[in-house]
Amino acid sequence: MVRFINHIQTAYSRRTRNYCNKILFVLSVLYVSNPVHAQSLEEIAREKIIILDDMVLIAEQKGISTEKERMTIHTAKIFLDYANWDEANTALNQQYFEMVPIYESNALTMANALPDFERSEVVRILDNAIADLRLIIDSEYTRKSVPKVDFTKARVSDNKITQDGRPIFLIDHTWKPVTEELLEFYGAYEGEYITPDYVLNDAGDLKSSVTSGLEKKPDGRIGSIFIDHNNLPGWSEIKYDGFRVGSRMFGRYDIDHPGARELYGFLLKGTVPRMAGKNYTKLGYELFNEPSFFTQKGVWNTGEVSNYTKEKFKAWLSELHDSIGDLNSLWGTSFECFDDVTIAIPIAPSRQGTAMWYDWMVFNNYRVTDYFQFLKNEIRKYDPDALVQIKLMPWLFTGDKKDHGIDFESLIRLCDITGCDASAKKSDISGKHEDWMERYSFQWVNISMTFDFFRSVKPNQIIFDAETHILSSVHFRDLYLSPDYARAAYWLAHMHGLNASRNWVWGRSLTGEINSKVGEGYAGSNNQQPAILNELHATLIDLNTFSEEITAIQLQRKSLRIYYSLTNAINRKNYMTDVFETYQSLYFEGLPLGFATDGILIKEDASNWDAVLIRKTESVTLQEYNTIQSYLNKGGTVIMDGLSLKVNEYGIAHEGLNPGKGTLIIAGSIIEMRDKALDLIAKNGLMPEVRITEKNNNGNRNCVWRCIKNKDGNNVVSIVNLGRNEAEIKIILNDAVNGTICRDLIHGIRVNSNPTLKPDEVYFVEVTENNIK
Repeated sequence: MVRFINHIQTAYSRRTRNYCNKILFVLSVLYVSNPVHAQSLEEIAREKIIILDDMVLIAEQKGISTEKERMTIHTAKIFLDYANWDEANTALNQQYFEMVPIYESNALTMANALPDFERSEVVRILDNAIADLRLIIDSEYTRKSVPKVDFTKARVSDNKITQDGRPIFLIDHTWKPVTEELLEFYGAYEGEYITPDYVLNDAGDLKSSVTSGLEKKPDGRIGSIFIDHNNLPGWSEIKYDGFRVGSRMFGRYDIDHPGARELYGFLLKGTVPRMAGKNYTKLGYELFNEPSFFTQKGVWNTGEVSNYTKEKFKAWLSELHDSIGDLNSLWGTSFECFDDVTIAIPIAPSRQGTAMWYDWMVFNNYRVTDYFQFLKNEIRKYDPDALVQIKLMPWLFTGDKKDHGIDFESLIRLCDITGCDASAKKSDISGKHEDWMERYSFQWVNISMTFDFFRSVKPNQIIFDAETHILSSVHFRDLYLSPDYARAAYWLAHMHGLNASRNWVWGRSLTGEINSKVGEGYAGSNNQQPAILNELHATLIDLNTFSEEITAIQLQRKSLRIYYSLTNAINRKNYMTDVFETYQSLYFEGLPLGFATDGILIKEDASNWDAVLIRKTESVTLQEYNTIQSYLNKGGTVIMDGLSLKVNEYGIAHEGLNPGKGTLIIAGSIIEMRDKALDLIAKNGLMPEVRITEKNNNGNRNCVWRCIKNKDGNNVVSIVNLGRNEAEIKIILNDAVNGTICRDLIHGIRVNSNPTLKPDEVYFVEVTENNIK
C-alpha cells in the first residue's frame, strides 16, 4: 500500500492533485482499518454493491429511475474481475505499460499498483452512487425519468437520432465484445465489416461464407458498415500492375488505378444488396477510415503518386487553364503542351504559395472526392436509400497543413451523415508543453470548432463520431485521469452537435483478457479506469435525460459566421491558426458560432445569420470574391479587416468590395472585430436573456456557455469551465427585478447563481426570476 501511495503521489506531481488527494484519502482509510488491503478492498466493494443493490430496489418501489445505479453496479462487478485478472498477470501488464512513453520507465510499478487502483476506484464510484441515491430516496434530490435508450428503436431523422420521436444520443466502444452483459449499459451498435479480400477472383465472385452470412443476418440494432481499404486479394496485385503505387495508411492501393473501381465494384455488388435496408446499416456505410493523402515532403503519411494520378492531373490542368501558355505564365515554366507537364511528388514545402502548389493541392482534393463519390454511387446502385459517411479526422481541418487531399466541405456535402473521429486531450503523451496548456484545462478545438463547421455546412445532418479519441489516443494517456474531464469533454461535444459516438477503446474480454489488437493503445486507457467508464456512461444517461434541451442547443441559429476559405488555407501556412483565433475571440460570449464558405453563402439561406466575419483571408478565388459581393448586394453584413480579399489564388489583385445594398464594416484588430460583431447582435436583439460574468486568475473568459428556452419557456444554461483555473461566475437573468434563481436540472435542486466552477466542471441549470416579493 505504501508503495502504491508513493507512486500515485509521484504521478500526480504532474497531474490533477485534487483528484489524487481524494484517492489517497480513501486508500489510507481502507488501509488503516484493514491492513490485508487487497482482499479488504474487494470485500468492501462487494459489501457496497449489496448496499447499493438494496437501495435500488427501494428506489424502484418509489418509482425512481435507477439506470445510472444499475450501470455503476455492473461497472463495479466487471472491474473487480478485471482487478483480479490484472493481479494474476502483472508481467503482461508491464509489457503493455512499457509501450507507452510516459509509463515506460515505471512499467513494473504501474503493473503492480494497477489492481488496487482499480479496486479503489470501484469503491469510489459505489460510494458516490450510494450517496446520490440516498439523497434521491430521501427526496432531497429529484430525478427526471425517461425511457432507456433502445438501439433497436433508434432512427436517424435529419439532424437528430430519435426513439419514438424523442431525440436520443448513442454511444458504444470500439471492439467491445458482443455479450449480453456488456450490451445493456455500454452501447449496442450492430454493423458489418466488408473487405476487398472477400473477392475471390477477377470475375468478381465473393466468398460463399460471406454472402450466405449476410443473407442470414437479421435486421438487428442500429449500426454502420465498415469498408476496409487495407486487405487486398492476392489476385488483384497480379492483375492490376503497380496497384500499391501511391498507397497511403488505411488505403493500401492507388485510388486512381482503374483496378480500384473494378475491385470495389465487385465487393459492393456482392455485399450491399444483401445488407440493403437493414437496421444495422442505418448509421451509414463508412466509405473510408481516417483518409489522408498527404503529398508534401517531410510530413506524416506522404509519398509518391502513380502515373495514373499524374495523367489525370494533366487532363485536369487542361480543363482548368485556357492554354499551356497560361499555365506556363502562372507556374514560371515552359512546357510545350499539357502532356509535357511534370511535377515532383512529394512536393517541396518551399513551393507553398506558388501557382504550381495551389493547382496540385486543389487537384489532390478533387481526385480524392471523386473517388469517394464513386464509392457512394456504387452503394446507391444496390441500396437507393443508403446513408454514407466518412471517418474524417478533425485535426486535418483545424491544422494548418492542407496537402492531405481532404476537402472537408465537399466531403461533408457528399455524405448523408457527417462522420469523424474527433479527439481531445489533457496532456501530451510525449510530456511536451503546448501553448493551450497556459490557459485551458484540455485541448478542445477539434471538438468545438470542427463540429460547428460540420453543422454549418450540413445543418440537417447528424454527426457520428465512429472512433472518439477523447479519453485516450496515440497522443494522450493518463491512467489517473479525473472523471470530471470525461464528463466535461463529452458534454461539450454534445453541445456542439454530436449525436452518436464510439469510444476508443474496449480492449478486454468480459473476464479481463487483453485484446492484442489494441497494442500500445491499451495501458492507461479506460480499460483500467472504472471511474472513467462509469462517468462516461453516467454523462450519456444525463444527456439523454435532457436530450430535448441539448438538441435545442445543438440546433441554435448561428448568428455570427466566420469566413473560411480553402483557397487561403492552401496558400498560406498559418491560416487555420488565425481562423481559430477569430473563433476563440467570440467563443466564450454565449453565442453559437458558425462558419461561412463560398458554398454556404450560395446554398444556405442568408437569413440564418446576421454577419460574416472575414479576417486574415488574403487570397480567394474570383468565384469566392463574387459570392461575397453578391451577399453584400443582397443586403448582407460583412465585418472585415484590412488584409482580406486582396488577391486571387494566383496572387492577381481583386478590386475592392463595395457595400451594395448591405453593410461593410472594417475592423482594425481582432478585438475591434469581436466588439463590432457583438454590438450588431445586441442591436438586432439576439443576445441571450441571460448574462454571465466570469472572474479567474487567467484574465480570459474560459467558461463556454449556451442558453436556450425549454418547453416551459424558461432559460436553460449549459456551462463548461475549460480553463485551467477555477472560475467565479455570476448568472444574471436580464430584467429580473427580484434576482435570479438557478435550479440544477440533473439533481433537481436550487443552486447558487454565483458559483465557483472547478476546471472541467459542468453546470447545467434552469434560470428563472426569484418570485419572492
